[in-house]
Amino acid sequence: MQAKLLKEISSMNKNMQNLSAGLLAAALSFTCMPASVFAEEKENSKTNPENGTEKTETVYTFINEDGDIKKTLVSSWIHNENGIKNIKENLDLKEVENVKTEEEPVVKGDEYTWSVEGKDVYYQGVTDKELPVTVDITYELDGKKISAKDLAGKSGHLKTIVSFKNNESKNVNVQGKNVTIHPAFLAGGLMNFDNEVFSDVKCSQGNLINDGNKEMMMFTAVPGLEDTLKTAGLQSIIDKISLADDVIIEADVKNYSAPDIYVALTDDFEVDDIEEISQISELTNGVSELSDAADQLENGAGQLADGTSQLKTGIEPLTSSTDQIELLKQALKQLDDGSGKLRDGITQYTDGVAQLDEGMQSLDQVSNGISQLHEAFTSDSELKQGTSSLAAGLSQIEEKLNSMDPSAIEGLDKQLAGYKTQLDSLDQMVASDMQTVDTLGGSLSQMSTLLDQSSKQFSEQLGNIVTSLNQTIAENNAVTEQNNQIAAGLKEQAATANASLDSSRATINNAIASIDTAIAAGKDTDGSLAASKAQLQNALASMPSVSITSEFASYSMLNPGDLNAAAEALQNNLAQMQQGIDQAKAAMASLQNDLDTAKGALTQFSEQINALKNSEIFQGLMPQVSALKEGISKAAAGAKALDASVSEKLEPASKQLLEQSDAGIKQLQEGSATLNAKSEDLKNGAAQLKSGTAQLNDTSVSLSAMQVGLSELSSAVSQLDDGAKTLHEGTEKFKSEGIVPLKDAVDVASADLESFEKVAKEIKTYTESFESFAGAPKGASTSVRYIYKVESEEQDS
Repeated sequence: MQAKLLKEISSMNKNMQNLSAGLLAAALSFTCMPASVFAEEKENSKTNPENGTEKTETVYTFINEDGDIKKTLVSSWIHNENGIKNIKENLDLKEVENVKTEEEPVVKGDEYTWSVEGKDVYYQGVTDKELPVTVDITYELDGKKISAKDLAGKSGHLKTIVSFKNNESKNVNVQGKNVTIHPAFLAGGLMNFDNEVFSDVKCSQGNLINDGNKEMMMFTAVPGLEDTLKTAGLQSIIDKISLADDVIIEADVKNYSAPDIYVALTDDFEVDDIEEISQISELTNGVSELSDAADQLENGAGQLADGTSQLKTGIEPLTSSTDQIELLKQALKQLDDGSGKLRDGITQYTDGVAQLDEGMQSLDQVSNGISQLHEAFTSDSELKQGTSSLAAGLSQIEEKLNSMDPSAIEGLDKQLAGYKTQLDSLDQMVASDMQTVDTLGGSLSQMSTLLDQSSKQFSEQLGNIVTSLNQTIAENNAVTEQNNQIAAGLKEQAATANASLDSSRATINNAIASIDTAIAAGKDTDGSLAASKAQLQNALASMPSVSITSEFASYSMLNPGDLNAAAEALQNNLAQMQQGIDQAKAAMASLQNDLDTAKGALTQFSEQINALKNSEIFQGLMPQVSALKEGISKAAAGAKALDASVSEKLEPASKQLLEQSDAGIKQLQEGSATLNAKSEDLKNGAAQLKSGTAQLNDTSVSLSAMQVGLSELSSAVSQLDDGAKTLHEGTEKFKSEGIVPLKDAVDVASADLESFEKVAKEIKTYTESFESFAGAPKGASTSVRYIYKVESEEQDS
């Protein structure tokens, strides 16, 4: 029996040596409980022994598959640096045996005294003493309870329930409440599952490790702690750290065979470690702040999503105006082409004005001719003197005829010959002046005709140019008005878009400020808030501003009437000059007739005188004299009329003609000079207009860039809107699936934390009273470990 027991213990020790790290380290690695509940494994608190003696007990308990105890064996190790000499202890053991040396203890009742060579003694014994924690195992197959012995070879869905019961307790008063406390023992379990038998293994309180052939389940529990906290009214703590005395393992089994099950229990787990639950308070406060920040982030993301949605809607009229911008570009091209035609037409017009100005300067010759004509009609001119002399001579002839006698015929003949010579000379002068007047009249007529043709041609060309220019200006003004309406619409749309952009910038800045607050409070543990902030800052930097400032000026129509006024005035002056010359020609023609009449009368009279001189008959002399008198009288009257016409008509008419022609020509020359002087300004204005429209047309490149920019803006805003919506959805999910469960998981009232600390101190004090299981030397430092091995009937056989 003893040999078999030692063999079992050796086997257990071997297994436990292989699994000690996994069972008491990994199993106690808090896989089923929050890490903040337990501290790292510490050295035994029961150190610094009074007599230098240390004792370690390992209690091996063999139980069947239902948890019933079959036997309990205690393996002990006593160590003293000064040697094992006369060390006494009281033991609740039977069959105590030194397993290393041959020395035997001195036994008096339950007192054992050890004295051996060396510093260590190893011994073991059996006991039926009640364990501080017992283990119960129950089974359900396909929802029905079943005993372990009936499970062999069965298949189905198996539920295994490992229940721990802390058998030690006492009542204490904590903050006015009667609380049942239990000593603190940490239990860890290990189960090995054959993959050919077990599949789909699950345990909410444990972890699984699979090596391909077998699956290992490790679980932990603190027996009795849940009951203690319930009596203390600390259900919130229980909910947070998932304390339960029952461990449930579920699996699908095929041809069931019992797995290896080991359970370890240690009192090295100190309640001081449980006291660190107070850290949950800090975590609770931090999570509350994080929850507040998450609320702000969610609100900010919601505002951002609303703002980007409004921005997307607000800039839609602007981003959809690319067709209008294309029309504007075409209109600017038409305006530039029209201004080019206007510039070319004005150049032709100014060239014509220059030619007209040159022609106006040649009118000085007309003025000189009129001046010469006027001088010919003045009182000291040869013509005036001739007509005066003619009138005086004829008057003398008339007087002499009235007083003549036949005997004076010879002298009269000579005198008539002299007068005839004067008439011939005067006739030549009149003919010469008549030729001058005719030449002058021809020049005026030619000038009038030329001016009339030039005026008509110029007026027609100018009218055509002005009509074309006015049509171009009207078309350009219509395009300009359309462009101004488009620009005004774009300005309104740009203002709306900028307002939406400003609102979105404010929303993004508010969201960034909220994130900065959360980051400053240390809530960005994983860098997600900083990443969100960077995305928002990139979105903010990419948001553009929209500006429409172009305005287009219209142009005034040209009035061809103003340009023709001077030409019409010149034409009227030339007509008046022509009228005066026609009057002078008529007067000189009348004078010529009078001279011709006088010359005829003188010739006839001279012939009659000669006939009279040669005739011997004088009976017809007096009738002839009477006829001569009558002719001379007419000639004298004609000469007086001619002299009066020269003085009273031709001289004033020529003077008036000279004055009017001087004024008209001067006015025409000044007008043409003014037009010619203004031509440069007109050409410069047309050039500036062409340059301005060319610059406007050059802005088509900017308008094309604006079209591209608007397209990119639309895409960027769409991406921003999608990103904002994704961010909003992400923050909602982050809050609902991350923050809210986290807050629920750690949200413990400060009053409950305070009560828990007091209960933990009571548990610690109570646990310290359990120095050993079977007994220990007085004053020794002690450590106890409990190992439970489940043995199946197959293993027993």
